[in-house]
Amino acid sequence: MAERNLMKKVKLLYFANSYPWPGGQIVIFEQVYEDLSKMEEIAIKKINVNLMRSWRIFVSLARIISGFFLVPFYDVISLQASYNYLHFLGPVLYAWAKLWGKPFLVRTSAGNNIELYHERNRYFKKILDKTVLNADTFYLETHYQVKYFSYISKNKVAYMPNNRRLIQTEWKPKTERITKFVFLGGIDERKGAQMLVDTFSQIVKDYPVQLDLIGHDSIGLKERIKSPRIRILAPFKPQQIYDVLSQYDALVLPSYREGIPGVVIEAFMLDKPVITTYLPSIMEFIENEKHGLLIRVGNSDELKAAIIRLHEDIDLYNTISANIRQLKKEFDRAYWSKVYADEVMRLSGRSVNA
Repeated sequence: MAERNLMKKVKLLYFANSYPWPGGQIVIFEQVYEDLSKMEEIAIKKINVNLMRSWRIFVSLARIISGFFLVPFYDVISLQASYNYLHFLGPVLYAWAKLWGKPFLVRTSAGNNIELYHERNRYFKKILDKTVLNADTFYLETHYQVKYFSYISKNKVAYMPNNRRLIQTEWKPKTERITKFVFLGGIDERKGAQMLVDTFSQIVKDYPVQLDLIGHDSIGLKERIKSPRIRILAPFKPQQIYDVLSQYDALVLPSYREGIPGVVIEAFMLDKPVITTYLPSIMEFIENEKHGLLIRVGNSDELKAAIIRLHEDIDLYNTISANIRQLKKEFDRAYWSKVYADEVMRLSGRSVNA
């Protein structure tokens, strides 16, 4: 331990989407920053790359540019950003880091990175191929994306899923039918919120269930709800997530597009079953009827059947909940932050165990 304390810290310059912007990606990037800040071997400096609106965009640009001037003084340069930021900031930061001979580590989240990549014209894709997609280490949160981008990059492309602090819960099987369902996230068409409300409006006529949608209502859905057993509630602070989720029996997320949703991982940490959609990223870690119930995207009939089934079949509910207890260990925040820290040390030419 004495030798470790005497060892010079690895200096990490951490460019990332950060607060005050909302969203699951911000939570992921802040978690890594918090965990690395507590490690003896690493000295980390964060640069928030979010571009604020109106005149404040100049303040944002000044902050990012000041971060570029710090690159020569750090051992490893990291960019953790949404894919749009990755596309436009990434090539420039990659070129600047390489000019100074610095290893470049990238991590991005979401499940539609391949689609976004193909939306770019061929000239821009060539730039991406030669720069940010060819980072020394490139982390993605789904295996199928890792496989795809491994054909493009000459360097390390690896898997790092969305993750959360592992919560050890005392599991007890339920003995009565579950009734409380919750939707958490942006209340918009992309998340299937309108279909969910329409479907649930039919269900409450015949079944004693209730639904709360918690998030920013960007489509004015609240004004169109007629049942008192369907409510739209205001968003809450991220640190309140487990207190909120613990009040419900199951999460419903009929999204049209997802990576590995943080809210699903958070539900899993409390052993809560999930109803969500057959999407490539979702199917990587949720097996239908084992870890949750999956429906086809946009299929209201299947959504209705899944909600009723989870309400009526308490044995199925308990089986899924028990299976989740084993699965959630794969998304342990402490483990994945350690993986990230080990990679920073490796890129710097050092070992955590040195």
